[in-house]
Amino acid sequence: EAGLISLHLNLCLCATKHGRLAEAHRHASIVLAADAANVKALFRRGSVASSQGNYEEALKDLQKAAELQPQDRMIREELQLLHRKIKDDRVAQRNMFQKAFQPGPRQER
Repeated sequence: EAGLISLHLNLCLCATKHGRLAEAHRHASIVLAADAANVKALFRRGSVASSQGNYEEALKDLQKAAELQPQDRMIREELQLLHRKIKDDRVAQRNMFQKAFQPGPRQER
């Protein structure tokens, strides 16, 4: 089982580096099905989810990875990046909705 976990972790890393994010996500999920506390798989799946804009899943995985290895600098940095993405996304959504509900310019007749 340890060999298969290593294999899928490596496949996840390769897929991520080649921009095949759905494939990377699948490999990390396979590892987590076998070992739910695998920090590398949580980190990689969380990073991929963040890149895909799936911020809720990313936050869940990265927070769990941080709980399991609170001293890991890369996990903390990825969480900080994710929090910035979430904040930026909220600002963009708020701006979009404000523009959608503003009255348009009046046309004179």
